[in-house]
Amino acid sequence: MASGRIGFYLRVVEEGAVSAGDAVEFTKACPEAMSVREVCNLLYFDQKNMDDARRALKIPALSPGWRGSFEARLAKSG
Repeated sequence: MASGRIGFYLRVVEEGAVSAGDAVEFTKACPEAMSVREVCNLLYFDQKNMDDARRALKIPALSPGWRGSFEARLAKSG
C-alpha cells in the first residue's frame, strides 16, 4: 500500500465474455478523472483533503465502496 501500487488498474463496468487475445480499447475519459494512485492516496493517506474527496465523487465509474467512503468522510466533516 505504501508503494502506491495496489494491484489493479481498471474496473469492469459491464459484464461480458473476454478471452485471451481479445482487444481492449480505451473508450472515453472522464473530465473529473483521477488516477487509481491519486484516489488511493486520497482514500488512505490524504484523508483531510475534502476538495479532492468532492472531486472523486464526480467520477461516475468510482466503485460503490470508495464512493461510500468519500460520502461518509464528507458527511462527518460537515
